[in-house]
Formats: sequence, structure tokens, C-alpha cells
Amino acid sequence: MLATDGSKHAHRAAEKTVELALQLGNVVITLFHVSPEISSRNSLIQANFDIRSLLEKEARLAIIKTELLFKQEKIPYNLAVGLGDPAEEIVKKAETEGYDLLIVGSRGLNKLQEFVIGSVSKKIVHVVKCPVMIIK
Repeated sequence: MLATDGSKHAHRAAEKTVELALQLGNVVITLFHVSPEISSRNSLIQANFDIRSLLEKEARLAIIKTELLFKQEKIPYNLAVGLGDPAEEIVKKAETEGYDLLIVGSRGLNKLQEFVIGSVSKKIVHVVKCPVMIIK
């Protein structure tokens, strides 16, 4: 599973994921994007209160480069989305689905939050049970 937020570090993690997938062959990668909150009430109304649809739309906008990379290399992937605290949602998804490996970037989009409460990757590595690869 590749946890991604569309940041520069997340894109480097996507590049490494592609590299590993090409070496291993016959793999399907889950791209997991977590929105900390619903972007706006108006967008929720426009989505007819279909939260999953709205989260998928926001995820696709955030990780457009990542999806393009996977498509160019013909690596099969699934998009999964979550809502809430990114570290908690990533751990929950990894544990529920039983992935062989979790790949994350070393830093995300929100530098202030990282400074105040610590990075998502740090939180994940201390809690999740599967192997974690953190890409700088």
C-alpha cells in the first residue's frame, strides 16, 4: 500500500513504489489518500452527500501525478480513500487489509502540523504491524 497526499515526498514514494512493482511483477498497489476533513459544505451538497464519491474526487485531484505515473508504467492499482487523522486512518487501513508493505513519504503537505504534533510517517512506524518503507 502506498499512502499518499500528493506532496513532493509522497511522489518520490510513488516513484519508489513503481520501481519495486516493476521488479516484483504481478502486484496490485493500493493508493491510499486520507482527507483530514471534508473540503466544504457546498462540495458535499454538490456530491449529493455521497462522501465516498467526494473523497475520491478530492484524492484524484491531489494525486493526479501519482496516478499518471502508475498508468504510464502499466502498474495496476486501486484507489482507496479515508477521512480523519491521516496516521490513524493509514494504520487502520494497513491493519484491516493486511498489506505486505506500507510505503510513505517522509513528509507531507502540512509543515506546521508536522512541527506541532509530529510527522504522519513517525506515528505510523511506531504503531503499524506490517513493514514500513519511508522514502525521503
